[in-house]
Amino acid sequence: MRVVNPTFGTTDGSQPATGLGQDSELRKMGVGPIGLLSNAKPNSAELLEGIAARLQADGIIPGAELCKKPNPGTPASDELIDFLAKQYQTVLVGTGD
Repeated sequence: MRVVNPTFGTTDGSQPATGLGQDSELRKMGVGPIGLLSNAKPNSAELLEGIAARLQADGIIPGAELCKKPNPGTPASDELIDFLAKQYQTVLVGTGD
């Protein structure tokens, strides 16, 4: 498993962020479509879809698929985890907290 720092390249707003540029880790990894796993908390799906839209707009990923747990109080099913592991090299997980 490789964990990519999501805050790399962020700024205080006075300068453009650089984390999604030509030298970004995701770009170097050659990431294909990604999976998105929402834990069903409020705004989790919206957060993940927004991140995926930004990554697509910047040409870093070609697409994304959102999957959701049924509720925040239960773990993701083995079937859902297996599906994501078989379909995608990269999966973003959001909490919405």
